[in-house]
Amino acid sequence: MEDIDYVIVIRHLLPENIWKLQKWLGVGQEKKLSKAVEVVDQIIEKFILMKREELSKGAKSKQQEDGFDLLTLCIVNNGERTTGLKFDNKFLRDTIFSFLFAGCDTVNSCLTWFIWLVFTYPGVEKNIREQLKTIIPMEEAEKWKLFTAEDLKNMIYLHAALCETMRLYPPVPFQHKRPQKHDILPSGHHVHPKMRVMFNLYAMGRMEFIWGKEASEFKPERWISECGTIKHEASYKFLTFGAGPRKCIGIETSFTQLKVMAAVIIHNYEIKMDGSCSLFILKGPLAFRGRSFSCKYILFSCIVVPAFARFATSFPSL
Repeated sequence: MEDIDYVIVIRHLLPENIWKLQKWLGVGQEKKLSKAVEVVDQIIEKFILMKREELSKGAKSKQQEDGFDLLTLCIVNNGERTTGLKFDNKFLRDTIFSFLFAGCDTVNSCLTWFIWLVFTYPGVEKNIREQLKTIIPMEEAEKWKLFTAEDLKNMIYLHAALCETMRLYPPVPFQHKRPQKHDILPSGHHVHPKMRVMFNLYAMGRMEFIWGKEASEFKPERWISECGTIKHEASYKFLTFGAGPRKCIGIETSFTQLKVMAAVIIHNYEIKMDGSCSLFILKGPLAFRGRSFSCKYILFSCIVVPAFARFATSFPSL
C-alpha cells in the first residue's frame, strides 16, 4: 500500500502526459504501481474466496459470535435487487481495495495527532475519561476493557475531539479538482478544464473568518451544540471527508475505528511523552513533524507495566 500511495502522489507532481507515457510503456513508477496493485488484488481475492467458502458452509454460529465484517455484509446483502449492482468478486475486490487505500494511513495519521493533542491538553483527556466512566459499570471501572461501537455511540465529547483533530491536522492536508468546463467561482476567478484548483485543508482549518478568532486552538467544545449534541458543520466548511456526490463513503466506519481505538488507549493507559518528541511545523501549505514520537504507556492496574510505542504518520520521510 505504501508503494501505491507514493506513486499516486508522484502522479500529481509529474505532467500528465509523462506518467501516462510511463504507464503505457510499463516503466518507472507506473511499473511499480501496477505490480503493487496486482499483489493487493491477489490478496483481496484470496480472502473473498475464503469468505464465500466459509459462508457457503453455513458458519452462522461463528458469525453471530464475532459479528459481521464488511466483506461478509457485502456478500450476504447482495444489492442487485435494490441498486441493480451485482456484488460479484470484482465489485467486492474494488470495494475492499477502496476501504484499504482510503482508510488505512488516514486513520493512523488522525490517531497519531489525536494522541499528541489530547495528552498536550490535560483538560481534554480528563473530560474524555469522565465521559468513559459514565458508560462503564462500577465493578469494571478499574479493569482492562475493550469497547464496542455500541458502547461509544453516545460519546459526544470523544467524537468532538476527533473532529477537532481532523480540523487542525487533516489526514490529507490539501486536495485539488479540475473543472469539467469553463466556470466563474463566487470569488470572481475564472477556471477552465486545463486548470487545477487546489484547496488547502490545513490552512482552512486555521482561518479565523471560517472558524472564528480561536481557530488555531484545539477546542473540542466548538463541535458541541448548546443542547449537548454534535454540531454538524457544512461539508464544504469541514472538508476532511470531501463534499458533494463524491464524499467519502467510509465516514462512519472511520469514526467507529477511531473512537474504539482512542477509548481503549485512554481508558486503559496513562500516556506520557518521554521528552524526545521532535515536533516541527512549517508555516506553509503542509504541517510536518518527525516520522514518529516516543511515549510511555503506563497500564492502569495494580501492577504498573511500562512499555514504549512509536506512532508513525502517513507522511513520507523528510
